[in-house]
Amino acid sequence: MVAGMPAILFSWGMNNETNEHPRPRVWVMTEDAELRESLADMCRLALLRPIAVVADGAITLRRGVKRNDILVMQHGVQVPELFASLRRITVTGAQDSDAHGHVDIVIPGDEVALLHLLSKAADEDDVGEKAEEDVIVLVGAWHGGGGATTASYRLARASRSVLLDAAGNWGGDLALEDEVLVWDDIDPRDLPPSPRLIANLPRIAGVPTLTMSLGIPLRPDDDRVFAVAHSLNRGVVVDCGVHLDALFELAERLETTEKRVLTVLTGTGNERGAAALGRWKASTSEVQEPLYLLNGRPHPIFHAVADRFDLKWRRSPRLGSTRGWRRTQEKLWVA
Repeated sequence: MVAGMPAILFSWGMNNETNEHPRPRVWVMTEDAELRESLADMCRLALLRPIAVVADGAITLRRGVKRNDILVMQHGVQVPELFASLRRITVTGAQDSDAHGHVDIVIPGDEVALLHLLSKAADEDDVGEKAEEDVIVLVGAWHGGGGATTASYRLARASRSVLLDAAGNWGGDLALEDEVLVWDDIDPRDLPPSPRLIANLPRIAGVPTLTMSLGIPLRPDDDRVFAVAHSLNRGVVVDCGVHLDALFELAERLETTEKRVLTVLTGTGNERGAAALGRWKASTSEVQEPLYLLNGRPHPIFHAVADRFDLKWRRSPRLGSTRGWRRTQEKLWVA
């Protein structure tokens, strides 16, 4: 790929933009023709116009690059100055084991995530930004049945993150014959490159998930959880279940790295849930203060506990509210 300027630019159909609300075009820059065609197809499915960038001819720019355009580029190619200011989505193939830098999408495997990124492009100004890539969110519950698994999945889906099951709640969704990566395959001293690891994870309800197929579930303080969370170049959400001591131990270890670590605790706000929260707060000396997500209406006892310990809390979105979980994720990430 030429480092200076793109050589040939050609587009594939779908000229449905208007002057009043121009939709972003997607500049597709790859060295692999087959990957380029696959990415163009994904752009069309997202109702966005793909424009290929090929480096083997005279420069022709029929239309200038627009500020709201998007660059979808293969990992490792050099970005011409012409595209330097565009929002960027970096793609690699699953066979590219040398892709150690930032990678947003692995093809095949992340087609759904790519569609999600592209579909949001027409409505959001920050698609493709890397604000979430170094964020690790640890989710626990202050009592059994407190909703940590639901919150973990919803936050991972909203943020396009990888979900790590450190509570033993997801393995039942795997078929025994599935040839996918599970915790038993992980050696913390010899991890595969991040793109290859993500590409081989099962997609559970659309979210790349590392879980157990059989055996005893991991706890958050297992070395494998730390190693994988630290190594991935995507956002990570860890379902820690009710193992709160192990959750905060993991948080302390991760804070020694360059990753940004956030903690979320979930539970009910009824009388029993509020009492459980009060007992836990009275018995813990953890310094990092989490965000508390409350399921259901808060009982007066919950308000008393929240006031007593000056808790930062908000109501959990409704289970099926994609927009609500996205807003919760965005507020958490910028907190």
